[in-house]
Amino acid sequence: MPGGVSGSELSDRADGVDTRLPVPGLPGVRFRQNKLEAGTVTLDLLSASAADVLTKSPPNAIPYWSVAWPAGIALGRVLAERVKPETTVLELGAGVGVSGLCAAAAGARVTLSDNEPDALRLIGMNARRNRLAVQGVTADWRWWPLSSELRFDLIIGSDITYEPAAFDALLSVLRLSAPPPTEVWLTDPGRLMTTAFQQRAIQAGWRWDFEELSPVGRQSVFLYRLRLH
Repeated sequence: MPGGVSGSELSDRADGVDTRLPVPGLPGVRFRQNKLEAGTVTLDLLSASAADVLTKSPPNAIPYWSVAWPAGIALGRVLAERVKPETTVLELGAGVGVSGLCAAAAGARVTLSDNEPDALRLIGMNARRNRLAVQGVTADWRWWPLSSELRFDLIIGSDITYEPAAFDALLSVLRLSAPPPTEVWLTDPGRLMTTAFQQRAIQAGWRWDFEELSPVGRQSVFLYRLRLH
């Protein structure tokens, strides 16, 4: 389960400023407006409060996609600092879009994907709020819609390696969309399930490196870099 959002990364108070926009699936809960600083990039983002999502969601229907989690914030900081202009980037499981939008603000050409149509609508709103031009696509890893002829310089994702049942589908997407020399950058708080994914990826021929990033508040975040041999 994703970790909480830290107020130290948001220039407004930790939960942001209430808006009139309802969070789908959470009756009475509204998106909040936050100003996110990631390296040299500042974004005006709509996202849900982690406290609202974790305490007010109905059982088995938690809209994790609606929150800017620490792993996405940390990945956004890295991209803002390291991505080169005109780099083509594909984000998997984009959610709010914080990582991909940081890359776009740094000059990358970004496609953001998620299997939740509501997430793509939110990404569109956040892109317009920040005057960023990005592509969005609703995409389920099990029935991947992007052509194998599409090539990206970098594929990114945060908090997407916690479900073992999805490992094979994710690895299939990565093999299709990230042939050498494309790299894959993934972040998470260091979950045990990521170790299981790492083992599966190495067995499938991926080289795996990692580094610990600066924490987001009190939350540790790790960056995993993958490339096919």
